[in-house]
Amino acid sequence: MTVSHTTNPPSKSPLLAFMLLALVKTVLIFTIALIAVPLPHIGTEFGLNTSELILLQVSYGLPYTALVIALYAAFGQKVRKNG
Repeated sequence: MTVSHTTNPPSKSPLLAFMLLALVKTVLIFTIALIAVPLPHIGTEFGLNTSELILLQVSYGLPYTALVIALYAAFGQKVRKNG
């Protein structure tokens, strides 16, 4: 009885995951920079001090961080199953 081993071609999932992660990171950097422009106006409008404005800016990026973690969890499981 002969056992033959077949090798699967490299999966495109890691490359796709990297490209998607790079896109999400680019969007995150852009949106954080975008909210930094009106921060002084937001601060005067709502009477926020500097530490509250920093907290506002950081909390703006949290949904994107959750998205990156979810994408890693989804693609990481596929890569582990295929690899």
